[in-house]
Amino acid sequence: MWLCHLETLVEFLPHMMWTAKAAVEVDFVNDKWCTYTGVTAEQSVGQGWKATFFEEDIEPFVAAWHSAQSTRREIEVDCRVFSVSDNRHRWHLIRLVPTQSNREGIQWLVTLTEIERFKNAEQSLLQNELRLNDAVAAARQDHEQIEQLLISYLHNMPALSFIKDEQGRYLYASKSFCEFFEIEFEKLVTTFLKALEIRLERFIGAGQ
Repeated sequence: MWLCHLETLVEFLPHMMWTAKAAVEVDFVNDKWCTYTGVTAEQSVGQGWKATFFEEDIEPFVAAWHSAQSTRREIEVDCRVFSVSDNRHRWHLIRLVPTQSNREGIQWLVTLTEIERFKNAEQSLLQNELRLNDAVAAARQDHEQIEQLLISYLHNMPALSFIKDEQGRYLYASKSFCEFFEIEFEKLVTTFLKALEIRLERFIGAGQ
C-alpha cells in the first residue's frame, strides 16, 4: 500500500525518481525517467538502469550506494546519465534517501536532478583559474627577468647606486658602490648593513 501511494506521488514531482527495495535493485521508475532516457520502466528495473549511466560512473555509484546501505544514511552522488533528446550523457545530482526499513531491508527513494550547466560552469571557472595562474607565473617570470636586467645595468654603472626597501634594508648596491666603501655585496645585504650605515654617515658628515 505504501509503495503504491509513493509511486502515485512521484509522478507529480518535477524530478526523475526511482524506488528500490535494496541497494542498486530498482523496483520502480517514474515516467520522467523513461522520457528523459528513452528507456522503458521494464528495461530500467533491477539493475537495468546501468545501461543509461556513463560507464566510468557506474562502479563508484554502486559502491556509494552499498556503503549507504550499510550505514542507512542519505547520500548524494554526481553521475552522468544518458539523455535521449541530444544523444549524450549529462551530469546529474543523484540523491539516495532511506525511507523505511522492512523485513526485506531498506526502502530507498532516489531522485535525479540534472546539473549539467553547473558542472560546465564549474569546469569553466577551473579553466579560468588555471589560465590566471599561468598568467601570474608568466608575469612573475617577466618581472624577474626585468629585475635581473635592471640589476645588471645598475651593477655596471660608474655611479654609486643602491636600492633600499621600505624598512631601509639594502636590497642592491652597484659594483662601484661596493668598491668605494670596500664592502662585498653579499656582506652588504646580510651582516654588514650596520657597518655600511656607519660608513655612509661618516662619508656624508665629512662632506658637510
